[in-house]
Amino acid sequence: MARKIHVYGMKGSEGFENADDLREYIENGIVRRKYLFDYTQNKKTNVIVLSFDGVAHGHFDIKGAPTPSRKERGHYIYDVAHRKLYKEPVKLSLRYRKQIQFGKLLSEKEFLRIQKAQAGSKSERHRKTIAATKKRRGANAPAVRRFRYWVEGNRSVEPLHNRLQERFVKYLLAQDIHPKQNVDFIDVQYTASQRRMYFEIKPTENVATRYAIRAAIGQLLEHRYKNNAPTAALEIVIGSKPRPAEIDFVKSIGLRLTYYDEKSKTFVSV
Repeated sequence: MARKIHVYGMKGSEGFENADDLREYIENGIVRRKYLFDYTQNKKTNVIVLSFDGVAHGHFDIKGAPTPSRKERGHYIYDVAHRKLYKEPVKLSLRYRKQIQFGKLLSEKEFLRIQKAQAGSKSERHRKTIAATKKRRGANAPAVRRFRYWVEGNRSVEPLHNRLQERFVKYLLAQDIHPKQNVDFIDVQYTASQRRMYFEIKPTENVATRYAIRAAIGQLLEHRYKNNAPTAALEIVIGSKPRPAEIDFVKSIGLRLTYYDEKSKTFVSV
């Protein structure tokens, strides 16, 4: 029986503001999510091609049928058997560039054309595209993109941000702490023993923990300065466990760090 191949347009989906975000997700984000692809479509398929603005950047080989998400109503979980990030993005044929946010069947012929194109020799145009992409990916580029992503309130990230913030607030309420939310651009804050406590929330489903931490540090320092609160305690709250070096770095500059532990379903301060 012929396999089913679907192409999805990921622009504005799951927090993908640009093609670099999507490529980072295919390469690293899906690994952090334990090879479970969360999406709003319930299509039985064997391969999912991920595209942005009509250009394919990689694909997931899927095993089994999607199952309803336990965390997000209307979402479905696909079990990814294998991921492939294309070294060179491939422009889709015209018929596959539009109305693909909800998925469109891709012919075997088109899929093979994509595989051959991204694996073949590099044209001058391809070389220029890759060079421009690498130039955009400077050491600080992801942090800058994420800064705009969260600070400017891009809607595509709000579901992830709000979900983590709601969990954290519930965690505080369980300790009889009643915080304020989204006041003076501060995600969460409260006062304890006459000391202000400022918290910056950073989901990490689609970004490495180090980038989330970088963005949060600048925002917290700005909050403390603008609110004339030099003694305020600053704490970063992220969606997954940070690396030991990241923990040491945050401690070295006098900030606190808390993460959501998926196994225990609670927050852990480190």
